Amino acid sequence: MTMYPVNANNVNGGMTVSQVAGLMALSIYKKNPHAKIITFDTAVRDYTSSMNPRDSIVTNLNRINFNGGGTDCAAAVNHVLKNDMPCDLMIMISDNMAWREYQSGSRSTKQLWDEVLRKNKQAKFVMLDLQHGMTSQQPQQKSVLHVGGFTDSLFTLIYDWLNNDPNRNFVQEVMKVLEPEPAQV
Repeated sequence: MTMYPVNANNVNGGMTVSQVAGLMALSIYKKNPHAKIITFDTAVRDYTSSMNPRDSIVTNLNRINFNGGGTDCAAAVNHVLKNDMPCDLMIMISDNMAWREYQSGSRSTKQLWDEVLRKNKQAKFVMLDLQHGMTSQQPQQKSVLHVGGFTDSLFTLIYDWLNNDPNRNFVQEVMKVLEPEPAQV
């Protein structure tokens, strides 16, 4: 399994992280029309009311104004809480370079996610980091799945994790690739 980072000079044809995240979010929305489409950088914008699940993904993508300029992962979680949105699954697709939440002095992604869990103990959080690095805004815990990069099996991995398949998690999938094959006799 190869995970590809997203950048303007790589496998994505020059798309920004925001555009790739939008395509992925709208792919999920196409099959789950009750999902919310919320974009964030240093501000949060809820595009759900301007989306139509019967329209093409590209048509819906053109309705989103991608500003960029910063990443505040906590702002998206705070938006869900502030607007009292029921949340059983949050999939955050980001470059995960959340410097803004630390500059603004706002509550951290972890603090806000803990508040979501107080409201719904069964809630799950998938943090898909399209430009994975050495840090994350949310420590690993039972309700959180971290994924760095993209692969064709990404949605299968998320599905298995959501359905509590004890034989599948991201680390195990990576180890399958790293472990040498047994010698043929």
